[in-house]
Amino acid sequence: MKNYSIDNIIYIDKTTLTFLDELGEIQHISLKLCSQKWYSHYHRHSLLSIIKKITNRYVGDRVWNIGGKSCLSFYAYEIIEFIIQTPLDTRSKEYEDARTKWSNVIMQIQASGWWLFDCN
Repeated sequence: MKNYSIDNIIYIDKTTLTFLDELGEIQHISLKLCSQKWYSHYHRHSLLSIIKKITNRYVGDRVWNIGGKSCLSFYAYEIIEFIIQTPLDTRSKEYEDARTKWSNVIMQIQASGWWLFDCN
């Protein structure tokens, strides 16, 4: 599992999430691969995996923690997490900035036709 700041995400399109790794190099995650890995992780031994007629749109998970670390997890070749520290004071400017960054990434993912499973 690798962890990066949510600020490392450069852009998201219909097929790829592009981000900077710890060395500052541009990396790409295939959202279709994430969708397949997510599905096999959660539905490996279920009736849905036998039928396979359901189109999965989930590419990962999201967890929002006020006063802690919130993360977006993508199931690529390994689990890749993008983390943002969220302040405890929900009326602060720092909280508002963190929530705006979080919402912008979520909206980009949804606009590209994919979803993140809400683990809250």
